[in-house]
Amino acid sequence: MEVKFGGKTQIKTLVTGCAGFIGSHLTERLLREGYEVIGIDCFTDYPSPITDHGSRVTVYRSRITDYPKK
Repeated sequence: MEVKFGGKTQIKTLVTGCAGFIGSHLTERLLREGYEVIGIDCFTDYPSPITDHGSRVTVYRSRITDYPKK
């Protein structure tokens, strides 16, 4: 999703499993590239290695399977 903010286009991305090995590396890379990231993880066995990136990352502690099916 592209969002115009102050004349600049930002792209929002969703990363599931953002605290895991692959997800955290993907999240870090997307943030370095200028993307805004929304992450979902249940943090089952580990803390999040995602460092503070201010308002460009939003992380939700949840299981994606917990949402009701339509």
